[in-house]
Amino acid sequence: GSCLTNSTLRFGMERLRADYGWVCCDNHNWAEPSGSYRSPTDPLAAEPADEPLTFYDPACGAPLFVLPGTGHRTRQQFLQESAAHGWPSFRDGELTSHVKVEAGGEVVSS
Repeated sequence: GSCLTNSTLRFGMERLRADYGWVCCDNHNWAEPSGSYRSPTDPLAAEPADEPLTFYDPACGAPLFVLPGTGHRTRQQFLQESAAHGWPSFRDGELTSHVKVEAGGEVVSS
């Protein structure tokens, strides 16, 4: 089973729901493959650059990350850093109150 909401996943991620939906459900050990969000193209690059970009928890719908955040990095910087890491890469100033960083560095939604 899946804990994901019934709403359609953003940024072209609906195509990954069947194979990797479990990643969002009380999972503390694994992640989807590096770069999977970019295949075959980078859906984040297609978002309007002049509007805030909000990432939501796919299980409960709470907003987790908002760009630009208090660090005000550019959308291009975000895209470059995310491509280098293989996953969307967020900074502290982009976290909402729904995000908790555990002592060991694990990031979870609350």
